[in-house]
Amino acid sequence: MTRLIAGLGSVLATLLCCSAALAVDYPKKVFDATYDITSPSGNTTMRMTSDGKGRMRTETNTAGNKCITIADYPGLASITLLEAQKMAIKGKLSPDSYQGSETADMKKKGAKDLGSKVVGGHPCHGYEYTTGGKFLTQIWIGNDIDWFVQSTAAIPNGKSVTTLKSFSSKAPDPSLFSMTPPAGYKVSGQ
Repeated sequence: MTRLIAGLGSVLATLLCCSAALAVDYPKKVFDATYDITSPSGNTTMRMTSDGKGRMRTETNTAGNKCITIADYPGLASITLLEAQKMAIKGKLSPDSYQGSETADMKKKGAKDLGSKVVGGHPCHGYEYTTGGKFLTQIWIGNDIDWFVQSTAAIPNGKSVTTLKSFSSKAPDPSLFSMTPPAGYKVSGQ
């Protein structure tokens, strides 16, 4: 259960490090990216997908516990699926929920420019900013993909490092963004 909570914390931290605080904003590009996340609570794998129309899916696996969050930014709705518990949690998003990880989003945040370097074979530009007034994040955005390649975030018990493993600009299957809970899931929220 501790690892599940840590995994959910990683998802929330990732969503927080991914946004712009203007009207309803969302990623405008189609992509499918996989990441490895290392933190004091253990290792996690994450897959982020976007349909380019305001729907984004984030899947995390921590010690065999799978958590899926689907955000419908234009619809201001989300659903989180906890696979092991067969639970679906519906939520509401605010117009400024999306925390973007694109170059334009860093400029909107007033992030400090860290310059350029190559990360994982991608030429990147780096930025540094603080979330919640206390959590320092450094993010490296690939010039070639305009999405984050690596992010290092201070968390209460240390630091979390998220590193890109694969990236595709091929459109993901639209069924991945269904807001309908799977059969047999207990639904709570909203």
